[in-house]
Amino acid sequence: MHGIASCHFLLYDFLTWLESRPHLLFRFKDVYRQAMIKLLLPVVLAVTFAITPGNAQQNRGRTALRENAAARAAAGTDQPGPTLNETMEWLQERFPAPFEIEAKAGDHFNESVSYSTVLVDWKGCSAHFRSDREYNHNGESVKRIIEQTIPLGDIDPSRIQPYPLQVPGLLWDVPGISISTSYERRSILDTFQAPDPHSSYTNLTFTDPSGEWEPRVITALQHAVEVCGGRPEIF
Repeated sequence: MHGIASCHFLLYDFLTWLESRPHLLFRFKDVYRQAMIKLLLPVVLAVTFAITPGNAQQNRGRTALRENAAARAAAGTDQPGPTLNETMEWLQERFPAPFEIEAKAGDHFNESVSYSTVLVDWKGCSAHFRSDREYNHNGESVKRIIEQTIPLGDIDPSRIQPYPLQVPGLLWDVPGISISTSYERRSILDTFQAPDPHSSYTNLTFTDPSGEWEPRVITALQHAVEVCGGRPEIF
């Protein structure tokens, strides 16, 4: 303790002596600063290099976790579904589902109606349907072939729905599926709608007494439309 006290008094006397000589005090501070830099710099560098690898490893770990989380999210939301060709092939097998009816009233009235629609083919997102329609009334027969070309990318999937086709002059509604474009684009070609075949809607004849197939056909049509970029109107 006596030695420590002596060193303390010596240091105090030395600093007091320096304060009385400003030019020496300034020089002492400069030498002291350089000495401290030389002493502390290796310590700072050692601590920095000791910490940096750990931080880099942590950053790499966090990046990997984020990438894995993004991959898991994508895998959960981007499940593969049927391709357009697979969907259209399935639809092609569901058609035709014809509508036929015959009515008689003695010898004075004899009428029959036959509607049948098939999916002929498709080129990209353009689907080509054909409808054979025959109407007989008391021996007089009228046959007509209707061509329908539907650009799937223009269709509003929410407006594909069951809708009976009301044909002027017929006593019966023809069961079918109504299809309409978004924003009333007149991009559907339907030769039934003469004289201008360009339309924003059309109907596909489809009879389903069981009630099983029609909802599935509508779902498949909606899927094909969405694959082709068809979207509902935003408002």
